[in-house]
Amino acid sequence: MDRFNLSQVERITGVSANKVAYWLEEFPELQTLTYGGESGEVLLDYEALGLVLRIQLLLEEVGLTIAGARRQIELDETSEPDPGELRERLLRIRQELVQVRQILEG
Repeated sequence: MDRFNLSQVERITGVSANKVAYWLEEFPELQTLTYGGESGEVLLDYEALGLVLRIQLLLEEVGLTIAGARRQIELDETSEPDPGELRERLLRIRQELVQVRQILEG
């Protein structure tokens, strides 16, 4: 499974490494998706990249506060999505992951 350090996350998502490091402290859901590298650096997987992009959307596009974004993510995790909506989300995530792979390979 691929894992990315904070500088790679910044390059892939466009979110600064400092913001991601701060969000790691503020969002328990993001903390559970991180791993410790051999040198003690923080590593994130694809699911964490998706959550970073979701947090960015909630904070910067929707305009929620950290607390509001945290509540929204908690609500998203406890509610059952519509199967059609879930399929669309998964297709979008798949497209984003293909783009991430292209960036990494290019």
